[in-house]
Amino acid sequence: MQITVALVRAELERVAAERPDHRDGRAANRQPCRYLTGGEPSCLVALVLHRLGVSVGVLRALDHEVGRRGAGVRINESRHPALRRVEPAALALLAYVQRMQDSGHTWGQAVEDALSEKRRYGRFARPWMTPSA
Repeated sequence: MQITVALVRAELERVAAERPDHRDGRAANRQPCRYLTGGEPSCLVALVLHRLGVSVGVLRALDHEVGRRGAGVRINESRHPALRRVEPAALALLAYVQRMQDSGHTWGQAVEDALSEKRRYGRFARPWMTPSA
């Protein structure tokens, strides 16, 4: 199954509605963020990917993949073959909310900013907002 912007967007909205005030505790304590904790998805991106069919094994591999900041690669830096199922604009959307979450924003704030026409926090390109996305 292809993971599209529409699927990612819908799942982000569901997760944010369920846990709008949740913050990643590791990010708040300036620790490296993880996709899994105790074998369960622990961040916004991991939870969305898992709900869209990405396995715990893939999330575990992302935690061990080495990126620019060491182990635990950012989603848009990963070369894991499972992420080829994610449309580029959907991957950009996930990377955006990951940056927001990692900088201490709540899941609700991250999703609201990512999907809003008016940006409050991020200054990055948002290809998921184009009509073709």
